Amino acid sequence: MSALVQALSNRLRALRESSKEAIRIHGVDILCSALVGGLTLIILYEVPVPSHHYIPMIFNDGGLRAPLEYLWPDRNSLISPLASGFICCGVPILVYLIGQIRIRSFLDLFTAVEGTLWSMLISTFFHVLLKQLVGGLRPSFLNACKPVPNPGPSYLVQEGYLPEFGVDFFTTNVCSGEHANWALTSWPSGHATAAFSGFVYLTLWMNAKLKVLADHRPSFWRLFVTLLPMLAALYMNGIITVDHSHHWSDIITGILIGTFIAFAAYRSSYAAIWDWRYNHLPLEKMKPFPYNDVLGLGLDNKRGTFTHAAGWGAPDVPLLGNTVDDATKEAIGAAGDIGRASPIGGLSPPTGGLPA
Repeated sequence: MSALVQALSNRLRALRESSKEAIRIHGVDILCSALVGGLTLIILYEVPVPSHHYIPMIFNDGGLRAPLEYLWPDRNSLISPLASGFICCGVPILVYLIGQIRIRSFLDLFTAVEGTLWSMLISTFFHVLLKQLVGGLRPSFLNACKPVPNPGPSYLVQEGYLPEFGVDFFTTNVCSGEHANWALTSWPSGHATAAFSGFVYLTLWMNAKLKVLADHRPSFWRLFVTLLPMLAALYMNGIITVDHSHHWSDIITGILIGTFIAFAAYRSSYAAIWDWRYNHLPLEKMKPFPYNDVLGLGLDNKRGTFTHAAGWGAPDVPLLGNTVDDATKEAIGAAGDIGRASPIGGLSPPTGGLPA
């Protein structure tokens, strides 16, 4: 019984020490992420929506006419913003968990999840800030705006700007609908930003772990599965044109924002994006990655993948644990090049140039 109590005590002590170490290493990142998340909510709910947009309308014979691009019905979103965020973040995390069947590395799981959250958080901050500061008129703007009947000169920006068409330009004060503010925040698309920030990151991770774009021709199923996240992202972007929540310009901008941030987040989490020798290896905090094996020790870099094709995955060697003996470590330290580096799970890539 005493042995069991002692073992439990040792486990708890080790857990406390590892928790302290995790807080020391990742505490600042967690705090900064929380601050960015809080700032995003403040901007979303406290910053006034943009009121600098002009609203083109034609009033003749008591009737209202406007460009067709703003006259679509005001429909409920087929995929709500909350559901969009849950899907774009939850699906990648589920895939990472499934990948641990073979990868079996907590470091890799933590890195993948943290990188996805960084991508989603930063892209959300970008699109929320741009929506509140710039925005734009949604396709269903006039139905959500519900302009006051027979607006007087006080609502006009410039009367008769296009006299041959009889078009008047009004300020946003002409709106009386309760969803008018929402209708002013079309650009950029939050759905598109979230979809591509989450699913592009997942695609990069799957390419690295399945070695699709690598040193050999992959199986068809690996290529197909790797590209499925992009199909999900494109579907989510297409569906918001069906419910007329956004214009194509909103969606394309969201795609560019999400894709760029996903690439940046992945490269800050893993040793490379396209270089198949390293792109599956997670980076560690404050420890430089040993890209060059200057001593020619031939240290293994093939572990940490899901696939075992073409020699990848090293199924006969556990991913966790150091495979480099003390003499080798001393030799590396004496060289003064990668002695301070801490190989991930005892790994160090072979000789080669810097990753693309």
